[in-house]
Amino acid sequence: MGYQIKNISGLAVVEVVFKFQAKPTDHVFVAGDFNHWNPKSISLSLNKKGYFNCAILLPAKNKFEYRFVVNDKFVQDPTCEIRVWNSFAQADNSVLTT
Repeated sequence: MGYQIKNISGLAVVEVVFKFQAKPTDHVFVAGDFNHWNPKSISLSLNKKGYFNCAILLPAKNKFEYRFVVNDKFVQDPTCEIRVWNSFAQADNSVLTT
């Protein structure tokens, strides 16, 4: 699932759509550099296809570290192949490039 990037013509931002597969009863958020790692500020909603998603605007031509937050626990994006070690979290963070 992970994320998908859409360029918005003429703007210095892109739309990033985060997707995550979880149980319908789970509470899913995304946290990263783009929201100061706030684990509750960007929630994903369950869609009709059975996965969680949300869309946010981010500055173009940047790199961001992120993780999903499922039921108050930080988890890696299982579909993201680019990861970087974070000594504060003592875990790998997923990386997206806009």
